[in-house]
Amino acid sequence: MDLSQMRALTKKVISSILCSKWTDARTGSIFEGGQTIHVEAPLSTIPVFLRDGKQAYLIGKI
Repeated sequence: MDLSQMRALTKKVISSILCSKWTDARTGSIFEGGQTIHVEAPLSTIPVFLRDGKQAYLIGKI
């Protein structure tokens, strides 16, 4: 697989996190509010962020 094919398998998500603390439901990574983040995501995955650690049981299951 060459580099152009690999790029087609992922997307970069840019999101502004306005307030609070957010957790990436897929990886468990925590992001503080007041910043813009860049997240790599497979094309088969919809990025989901949980506010203030709510629904922690979903981390790693989405």
